Amino acid sequence: MDISLTDFFRIGRSAVQLYPALSPVQSCLQLQAFRVLQLARGNEVGTDNLGAVPTDKDNPFFWSRKWHNSKYNPNALAFDYPILTMFDVVSETKTSPFSAGFKRCYTVELAVLDIYRDDCVDGKKTGCSARPINQIFMDTELMLDSVLRYFGQIVGATTVEDQVEKLYYRPWLDLQVTHGQIGSYNVTYSLESNLNTNNPVVRFARVEKPTNKIYGTKCQVTFCANKCPSITYDTSLPDFGLLAFEAGCKNC
Repeated sequence: MDISLTDFFRIGRSAVQLYPALSPVQSCLQLQAFRVLQLARGNEVGTDNLGAVPTDKDNPFFWSRKWHNSKYNPNALAFDYPILTMFDVVSETKTSPFSAGFKRCYTVELAVLDIYRDDCVDGKKTGCSARPINQIFMDTELMLDSVLRYFGQIVGATTVEDQVEKLYYRPWLDLQVTHGQIGSYNVTYSLESNLNTNNPVVRFARVEKPTNKIYGTKCQVTFCANKCPSITYDTSLPDFGLLAFEAGCKNC
């Protein structure tokens, strides 16, 4: 089993959806939104809706807890910080892309970002509103570490009840076995193994967008997948499959 780039994004979205609220509840310590950035410079960050549109409800590129709680009202598309962003930075092939079944490795940047509320400087605020930028760095680092651990617990598996290989969060499978919802499961793929192989070292860096008062922590991770293009070219059209010998030798 292999995962696709879209699967990788879906796992990130799921990590945000399932991220727990701590007790006592502090919204700044629970991921509130997810966005796959569309621009390398991340210009969506700092906008009112992260560049999302109502149709993003049904794709793996955006999710918002605030929008979810409003029942995905298209007129109420909004989000709160902190957010998890992802961006496909670059990819490279490990074998020839001109041959069938080549392997492609994607490098994806993940970042947890939050907003600094500078009204905390009056000394009267508490909780999330009282955090200096250094505390935001610490909090976003913790959340990003937790997201990476979530990725490490994703497995491909079959169950006694469902023999179709699917991606699961392994602790969820264990819970279903404990509660008797499934009899047993068999792991066929480990994302952790894929990530460990391709990321012997992961570097983290701080994010600073002072114009928008946004700060956070980011890293880049690489995972590899076999690519199996399914396009079958139409050979029934006359002449189009025949290339003239002199096609590239025209006189000026």
